[in-house]
Amino acid sequence: MLTYFDLTFFSVMKIVEGDPVDKAPSELRKMANIVSYVILVLSAVVPFFLMFVVCRRFEVMKIKHAKAAFNTVVLKIDKQSRWRLIVPGYFFFRRYLTACLLSMP
Repeated sequence: MLTYFDLTFFSVMKIVEGDPVDKAPSELRKMANIVSYVILVLSAVVPFFLMFVVCRRFEVMKIKHAKAAFNTVVLKIDKQSRWRLIVPGYFFFRRYLTACLLSMP
């Protein structure tokens, strides 16, 4: 969660910056663009995947000794109701949207 916003913001900034018009892009710039696209896609997919896993295993989370396997994923998630799992998803969506909007010219 700490690096999520930074990685998303800098990858969007690299994509928005683009390549200089007067020069052909170097191999390093091409690689940086590819890495930026990969980070941006992963920033959208990984939180969705984590929330899917938590929702799928929601019944297991009610058992105390089975919950220990998911402790790093669900440390601060309230597990009383399935609807309360939206809060972490909203957190990631809000960070993703903020990073994209801050990099608009």
